[in-house]
Amino acid sequence: MIRPLLALEAATDTVGVWTTLAQHIDKGESVSLLVEYRDRTVAAYLAYQIEDDGTTHVLRVLTAKPCQRQGIARKLLLSVMAQAERVTLDVHITNHPALALYGALGFEMDALLSEGYVRCVWVKSVQ
Repeated sequence: MIRPLLALEAATDTVGVWTTLAQHIDKGESVSLLVEYRDRTVAAYLAYQIEDDGTTHVLRVLTAKPCQRQGIARKLLLSVMAQAERVTLDVHITNHPALALYGALGFEMDALLSEGYVRCVWVKSVQ
């Protein structure tokens, strides 16, 4: 199952920017995955970890170019958010489509990180 995800990762222009999925696995980190298929091909995946304080931290959200702008990343994020109390993720400040999606889902920018990244946080509201 991992091989198609690594192929999707390699086909994007993000290689070398983030820690790759393989690097997380090689370090022995526990990584959970949600995968969306289209015509038996990986269309997108979301990798996340549950941190010691119970926060769900999204490591990667990656959608194949032909499948972008179809709501797949939104669907994967909503799946994670439905089971979490608090979700964090890091995004580059110039990634306007991602920032728009995260904002629409209720994420707020929380902290400026190194190299132009920001930490975004979503907390389940109590109703």
